[in-house]
Amino acid sequence: MLPTSGLVVLAYHRVGTGGTSQMDLPLDRFRAQMAELADSCRVLSLDAALAEYSAGAPAEPEPCVVLTFDDGTADFADDVLAVLDDFDLPATVYVATEPVIAGEPWPDGAAPLSKAALAEVASHPLVTVGCHTHSHLLLDREPASVVAADLDRSIELLAELTGSRPEHFAYPKALAPSVENDVLIRDRFTSAAVAGTRPNRAGHTDPYRLTRSPIQRSDSPRDVTHKLAGGMRLEDDVRRLVQRVTYRGART
Repeated sequence: MLPTSGLVVLAYHRVGTGGTSQMDLPLDRFRAQMAELADSCRVLSLDAALAEYSAGAPAEPEPCVVLTFDDGTADFADDVLAVLDDFDLPATVYVATEPVIAGEPWPDGAAPLSKAALAEVASHPLVTVGCHTHSHLLLDREPASVVAADLDRSIELLAELTGSRPEHFAYPKALAPSVENDVLIRDRFTSAAVAGTRPNRAGHTDPYRLTRSPIQRSDSPRDVTHKLAGGMRLEDDVRRLVQRVTYRGART
């Protein structure tokens, strides 16, 4: 589908972990994508981009790209951070805190960040640490009392481990919340990210519904270029329909 200009938020998960799932990107391919970004796009931190694209912006800002990473797995510290350093690219990593505390791998076998690695990542000048719930709950189906306790536990742990309270949130599986849980998120954070694969336009974007474009293993260089420009929305619409069926009975 034809793209429109605006704020494009890219969503990554695993990099260089050796897996074969769609969310696991080979390290050399990730480095090539970061080289293209650095050469062809204006890449901003999430805070800087939100400031430009706020509803009160005096004029339409220049298009830009924000990098985000979900879950908080060890590869972010082991592999991703060095590539970001090489190209001087800021990024936000949304961390689910239960795997960090328990030290247990994710269902796909990916190791979580250790407590020490999370503290080191949080101190890096290019990195913003956001919240991804404590136990990776799907917020479109859990009761508000359960979600509130989970969010508060995650916020408490991130503040303790990183030295600062998280300001940004990403929904697990990129599934938008129920009405009750939407209120909980707005009370606790300054932004929240979902799916969508389309640009966020100044004055037309709810910061609690930031659309993101997931980068997948099967994406060709041409696909990635289209996503950087705000395209590939139809692909994401189809994927989300499939996810609604796939995760119909899941809690996390």
